[in-house]
Amino acid sequence: HYQGSFSLAMRESTFELLAATLTAHILKLAPNIHIDIYNKDNIGFDGLVKGSLDFILLPHDLSQPTNIDEDLVWETLINDEMVCLMSASHPLASQQTISLDDYLNFSHIGITDTDLSTPFFDILLAQQSKKRAIPISVPDFGSAALMCHHSELLFTCSRHWASIAKQAQGLLIKPLPIDYGKVAYSLVWHRQSMNDPAHRWLYEQILLCSR
Repeated sequence: HYQGSFSLAMRESTFELLAATLTAHILKLAPNIHIDIYNKDNIGFDGLVKGSLDFILLPHDLSQPTNIDEDLVWETLINDEMVCLMSASHPLASQQTISLDDYLNFSHIGITDTDLSTPFFDILLAQQSKKRAIPISVPDFGSAALMCHHSELLFTCSRHWASIAKQAQGLLIKPLPIDYGKVAYSLVWHRQSMNDPAHRWLYEQILLCSR
C-alpha cells in the first residue's frame, strides 16, 4: 500500500460532490495514506506551481480562460449546467419558467472568487446593456443557498450541486432565462507532477470517483 501524503484544494461546492466518495475510496485502497484537503480560497493555483499542492478541483465556466499558467493542465470531470435557486415562498415560485426581466427584477447573491474572471453570464448580460443587482457576495455555494431560504434573493449555481447539497434542499430549481454556456467541474494539476507514479495513481482514483 502507498503510504505517502497528498494535498488537494477545492471549493466548498466541489467538496460536497466529490470529497466524501473520493476519500472513502482512496482510504479503502491505501489505508496508510494521508490526505490534506484545503479550501481553494486559502491555497490557490500558485500552490500547484510551487509544488505545495497536488490537485485542485473546482467548478468554472468553460468560457473562462484557463491560461493562468501554461504548465497547469485542466481536465473536465463533470459537465454541468447553471440553474437559478429560490425559496419556496419566493414571488416567482409558482412560475414554471422565469423571464429575463423576472430574473433581473430581483437581487442576486454573488460568489467571490479571485482566481477566475467575470462569469460568462454577466458578460452576456453586459452585451445587452443589462446587469444583475448583487448586493451581497459570499465565499461558497452553501452560504448562498442558506441565504436563499430566508430571503427573496436569487442564487445562480450548478444543477449538479443544487440536486445534491443539503443546504439546497427545499429550494426551488428554475431553468435560467438565458443560455449560460457550458460549465464543468474540473481537475487541475501541474504538468510535471504526472511523472510521479503516486501522483498518477491518485489522478486515476479521482477520475474513477467522478465518473
